[in-house]
Amino acid sequence: MDYEEPSSPTSPRKIALPKIKGWNNELADMWQCIQEKYPRNENLPRLIKLAKRNEELLSVELKEANGCTLFLAALNLDKDHIAFGLQSEFPYIIKQSSNSEEFYGLTALHISILMKKPDLAKKIVEMEPSLIEMRCTGTAFEPSQDQGYGELPLFCAIAMGDNTSVEMLLDNGADVFATDSKGNNALHFTVYHKNPKMYDYLVERMDTAGPDRYGTDWSRIRWACHHRVNEDGLSAMNLPCTFGRGLEAFTDLYMWEYIMKKHTKRLWSYKIMCSDYVPLDGFDYIHPETNQILQETFKCQAKPLTTIEAMVKYSAEEASDLQVMQEILDAKWEQGWKKAFTVRAIGYLAFFISFNLYLAWPNFFTWTIVLILTTLKAIREYGEMKEGFMEYWTAPWVALIDNVAADTFIALVYFSTLLKLFNIFHGLDLFVTSCASVLLWLYSFIFFLTFQSTGSLVVMVATMIAQDVSRYILLYSLPFGALTVSLKLLHSNASWGDCAIVTVGTSLGQPDFDFAKDSVWPSFVAAIIISWLLVSTVLMINLLIAMMGTTYSTIADDSTGVWFLLRTGMGLLLEQEMPAIALKGQNYAVTFEGRRYYVLKNPEGKWFTLEENKDD
Repeated sequence: MDYEEPSSPTSPRKIALPKIKGWNNELADMWQCIQEKYPRNENLPRLIKLAKRNEELLSVELKEANGCTLFLAALNLDKDHIAFGLQSEFPYIIKQSSNSEEFYGLTALHISILMKKPDLAKKIVEMEPSLIEMRCTGTAFEPSQDQGYGELPLFCAIAMGDNTSVEMLLDNGADVFATDSKGNNALHFTVYHKNPKMYDYLVERMDTAGPDRYGTDWSRIRWACHHRVNEDGLSAMNLPCTFGRGLEAFTDLYMWEYIMKKHTKRLWSYKIMCSDYVPLDGFDYIHPETNQILQETFKCQAKPLTTIEAMVKYSAEEASDLQVMQEILDAKWEQGWKKAFTVRAIGYLAFFISFNLYLAWPNFFTWTIVLILTTLKAIREYGEMKEGFMEYWTAPWVALIDNVAADTFIALVYFSTLLKLFNIFHGLDLFVTSCASVLLWLYSFIFFLTFQSTGSLVVMVATMIAQDVSRYILLYSLPFGALTVSLKLLHSNASWGDCAIVTVGTSLGQPDFDFAKDSVWPSFVAAIIISWLLVSTVLMINLLIAMMGTTYSTIADDSTGVWFLLRTGMGLLLEQEMPAIALKGQNYAVTFEGRRYYVLKNPEGKWFTLEENKDD
């Protein structure tokens, strides 16, 4: 059985308990008492009497009640007086928990928090403090954007927005630095549930508890603690850039802006003018000390992702709507990535010219140049693959397209070379070389992605091909196949290829009526050809135009955001391939107190661009 769906993520949760069938009489009678089916003053005495007669029934985990015992079921049904009346006679049942897959580990403390009863939660903690550390690891408590109530009672309270319970749990020994089985800490859950005020409160509690936990090292590890990463390499700061699209994404990106400003230092201000230092540690690079602390002190196994890497990996193009994000990435492109892009473009141009020189003057010398350049590229690709094979083939899709295109081109060149050397399969080497040439031409589109004027157009064309042309070809193939079969049946002397050519020619407005003369029924075949000419040129072509027009109007506004994301992905690719060039001369960053910052001049009006949409 499932929980009843709440109207919102902060609504009280109750387990939907069905009617009991097939239970023994005593257990069924106890269930009736919990539901108060008997007169009010008789339910509790009768329940206690039955429990004393057969105490084992108190520990029965009812499958029909999501693995809950009678005590937990009573709490969920809001029968607190029944539950604690029973507990007063049998104190040990306060420690009971659910054993179902969905709610495994659910305790009385979890239930009281989910039902938004802070007073009851406090009472339970006073009775059994150990429940603070009990974890509910069922599938319903895994963290997610929409619900994800967390394993620990503290995380449940954060998810429910219950400030009173959060404070009570922390005051009674809950660990503010605790993490769940996936590495999420309390700050992650404030982001999952979009609660900036809770984020501030938990940061204050961490700063208060930090010196006691970590001693004099706290000042050194404080930043890394606030940016602790989960098993996906995501900190609370870059987690908002991984969420879904649409209205939810705007709310999540508001959290990103909030956290970024939380860690921003104001350098100076004078009247309406001011200058802010925006931290880049975690945004576009991971400070070596931060990385060391995450691995050694906090035992984080995953490689930390920067905000930029998370944005590209999870295709969060809505991030382009943030003015601060735009300004920093534009500065990063102009000062660093653009230089690396120029070097890469020159290398591609040299490759392009040498390959086309071979096509114009095919000889041993020109092909040797192509082979040398291909070998150099193969060595680079092998080095990247050796650093991380799985990362190479699961890279963000800009880098993945680059990897696949490069490896395919290398394979085609080497295959063509083998065919030439051994002089086998005559003509096949020319076909393979032509395929490599087509791929080399198509690869140039990657460079057009970096310019907004052409990049947005490339995005729209690619989307139309993927969404419209593919569906059109599927729809077109049905009448195309039917006409080809009909022509073959009516013209037995013609081959299948001839019939297909006639069909294609007719589709392009060039019908072959001579084909009809040699058929069994020339007039009937001519009528079929004319009919297909009208259908294909008038109906089918206009259908494709209409489909592409609809797609264009849909994605025209979004194409800029997609382009911004693709250009950022290209920048990361350049930074990975040519770090010395990409990072050299990045004057947009300044060093302050040993860390890099971006100087945001006159930031008023740039922060919290989504604040008006936050409550929509």
